[in-house]
Amino acid sequence: MKLASHCLWLIAGVATLLIAVGCSRPAGRNVETGNLVITITNGDQPATGVTVRAIADSGESGGLGDLDSTGNVTIKNLDVGEYRIALFPSVEGDPSPEGTGASQPAPTKQVTIPKKLQDEAQTPLRATVTGRESTATFNLKDY
Repeated sequence: MKLASHCLWLIAGVATLLIAVGCSRPAGRNVETGNLVITITNGDQPATGVTVRAIADSGESGGLGDLDSTGNVTIKNLDVGEYRIALFPSVEGDPSPEGTGASQPAPTKQVTIPKKLQDEAQTPLRATVTGRESTATFNLKDY
């Protein structure tokens, strides 16, 4: 009788543990995300002609975008966490085909991006995504 009682308790304990472990795992990827608004200046002027890449320190996520005319880019839906920020010269798109009437983008003045800011593994630029919307501002003259 005593052995049967212990076995029932053992089985109940194992079943409870299995249920708890099974319920603690998310059904899908359920990670908090946020947007990262990055501003890059060149002295007191907004930097333009720059592609910004955010690389998660965890290696699991990231994103990129081109600075607008005000030196800003918003990279959306990044996992909350720490990011390395690398900068690259933007690549202009192909000119619009003749006769389409599409307007050409205004030419942008290319800024000089220090080599260390272009190295995705060693860039000193860091940003933290903490929730809904986070910001980071960098001045190229500081590097």
